[in-house]
Amino acid sequence: MTNHVVNGEPGRRARAIATSVSRIMRMRDALRGPADGAAQPFVDIACGDGRLAALVSVRAARAALGVDAAPMRRAAIPVVAGAGERLPFPDGAAAYVLVADVLRRARDPEALLREALRVGRHGVILIDRLVRRRGDRLLLRALDAAGGSGRAVRYWTERQWWELADRAGAQVTHWERLRDAYAAPASWLIGRDLHVVMVLEPHPPLA
Repeated sequence: MTNHVVNGEPGRRARAIATSVSRIMRMRDALRGPADGAAQPFVDIACGDGRLAALVSVRAARAALGVDAAPMRRAAIPVVAGAGERLPFPDGAAAYVLVADVLRRARDPEALLREALRVGRHGVILIDRLVRRRGDRLLLRALDAAGGSGRAVRYWTERQWWELADRAGAQVTHWERLRDAYAAPASWLIGRDLHVVMVLEPHPPLA
């Protein structure tokens, strides 16, 4: 399920993701105060060469660990072998779990989310595609085909994302559009609400 593979310097999309994710981490860390600090690392699922996670690590001032089915020898961060549906970490071992452009290709999205929620003490930061209008699925399939995806993919509407989170035992506590991922003129077509960043946290226990 390797996904984040970047040749050369990180591209515009990777920088946009890193900007959004690191801002969310810093904001949430500030709300918790110094006691929770940045002692725990975050985990990036299907991290590839690790350059995206390394960007986030620098900007968020938090160590990064990667999980990948086929770890690269010269990854930019420490990487362990594993799959998203069964992470090699104990409960709450990471501050956050990053799931970027992975879930739509997952064999069992709910299982992957449940596992990520188990490991992420402060939740899961999820970046993926979003269907807003008629015809979006065709455009998104074309994007994934151009990116070399050979696996069947799924695309969800906003309502379907929330329903998926609920089935995995989570609630969406942050939702925003991924901005500045593409330069013009591509941004006019594929930068129009087709990419979303959200934070998922476990449902609070019943009183």
